[in-house]
Parts: sequence; structure tokens; C-alpha cells
Amino acid sequence: LKESHRAQKYLKNRGINQNSIEIFNIGYAPSEKNSLYNYLQKEGFDEKLIRISRLVNNFVDFFQDRIIIPINDQTGKTIAFGGRSLETQSEIPKYINSPDTLIFKKGDTIFALFQAKKHIKEKGYVILMEGYTDVILSHQYGFMNSVAPLGTALTFEQLNKIKRLTSKILLMFDGDEAGIQASDRSLSSLFQAGFIVKVVILPKGHDPASIIQKYGEKSFKNYISKALSPVEFYLNISPKRSLNEKIYEFLAKISYIKNLIYRDELIKELSEKTSINELTLREELRKICQNKKSEKSLLQKERAYLLNEEEIILRI
Repeated sequence: LKESHRAQKYLKNRGINQNSIEIFNIGYAPSEKNSLYNYLQKEGFDEKLIRISRLVNNFVDFFQDRIIIPINDQTGKTIAFGGRSLETQSEIPKYINSPDTLIFKKGDTIFALFQAKKHIKEKGYVILMEGYTDVILSHQYGFMNSVAPLGTALTFEQLNKIKRLTSKILLMFDGDEAGIQASDRSLSSLFQAGFIVKVVILPKGHDPASIIQKYGEKSFKNYISKALSPVEFYLNISPKRSLNEKIYEFLAKISYIKNLIYRDELIKELSEKTSINELTLREELRKICQNKKSEKSLLQKERAYLLNEEEIILRI
């Protein structure tokens, strides 16, 4: 990184300071095709180990001409890398992660959880963002309970790691349609995993990094203070549907909530904000839960039947 003026300029333009570079061990992969491979060979690493690291493929480096951000496990050990391309007008992906290996699975990993875990416990909640830069700049400005999943969809493995630290989660995705849809999709998983959720909606065309860089810490804090409840988000912000469709879909989402007190609070709020009788909403929710039980029972019967059929075939 110290040898690349271009890479340093990119980080400076993104507002990432030297302290953040050191905290997150940010580096740079040169544009040469086998710079890393030659280095690992020179250091005496076994060819088999180089191959299974998946950082080199057929003697060609996986990362070339990219800002490199190490990905740590919860103990702080580096298990993979993220790479941001410096090419602005290119068909290659802006961000790529190391391929999965024996020690790294993208769907199991949360970026910056190691750096954030102490602050998540102190604050009592976690801020979930989309990208590396969002998280790095948030930490730089004092919002050190920020993390990001690796990939577009939240997995239960990722959520279980967060759940060990807190049961409260603040979603802060990009302010475009894709970000709103990502928030919408995340609710079912978060409810099922036992989280109490709030959603921050940023202006269209902005992400956490651009807000904090352009408007500063005070403005960022203001957005957090105006976080929406799941009911407010679903009725006012979520993808366009009729009110009846939104209500039914929201009831389907909260049917996953096992915390009955939290579920009760959301039902009351939904009733207040839609003027629909609370008893009507509860009856509809009861039907949804009953249908889910019936479907689950049917699936279990089908699975048992298939297993029994397989056993008969094997005996024959």
C-alpha cells in the first residue's frame, strides 16, 4: 500500500484515515498477475498449501490491482480477504471475497465482528450495514458497533454469531430500491432468529459511508435516532403493495417471532397505525400460524413416507 500512490489516493478520497488503515490492516494487491504467488514461493510455502488457500489459481493471483481488506474470525485471526477494484469503468466486479476454504465460509462470516464485539455489548445493539467501507468509516467516526454480512442474504450462522452478543439489531442498508428490498427480505430471518429490529432509511443514492463522509457524525446520529419500527417500515417504506397485502405479509413475517411480548407490541402498533381491530389482526395471525403448522406436519409426513419408501427399495 505504501508503494502505490493510486491505492493511497483511493482510500483518501473515500475518507479512510491512517488510523483506520492500521486498525483494519488495509493493504493493496499489485496489478502483476503472480505477485503473491512469487512472494509465497520465496517465503517457502508448500505448493499444496498455496493451492488450497485459493488465493492463487494456476499460478495466477486471485486478487490483482485491488484494495485488500482482511476478514477476521471472532478471535481476530485472518481467515480470508475482501478486494475492492480500483478500476472505475470496468466490467469486473467492484468487490470480491476470497473463495470458500477449509477455514472460511462466506455465509458463516460477519465482517468486523471481531473489532465490534466489545462495542456491541456496551451499546446493547448492533448496526448491520452492507459494505466494508460503510463499516470502516462508521468505526472511524465512533459508531464501532457496526458490522456487515458477507453476501446479500443473511444466514442463520451469521445471525447466531451476532445473537451471542445482542438481541437488538438496527438495519442500515443503502437508500435505493435494492437496499429497501434487502431490509424487507431480512425481517423474516431476523424475527425467526429472535431479534428485536429497527430500520434506518437513508436518502436515495446514499449509503452509510457517503452520509457520514459528506454530513458527518451528527447527521449520522440523527438518522439512527429516527430509526423506524418494523411496522412503520412495512407500512410506509417497503416495496409497493396494497395495504391489505402489506398487512397480511407483515403478519406472516411476525408469525416467526417466538417472543410473545414483542409480537404483542407489534400487533398493537399495527392496529393503531391501520385502524384495524386488534382482535381481527390476532385472528388472522392465528390462521397463518395454524396453516404453517399444517404445512410443516404435511412436509414431515412426506419426508417420513419417502424415507420409508427408500428403505423398502433398499431391502428389495
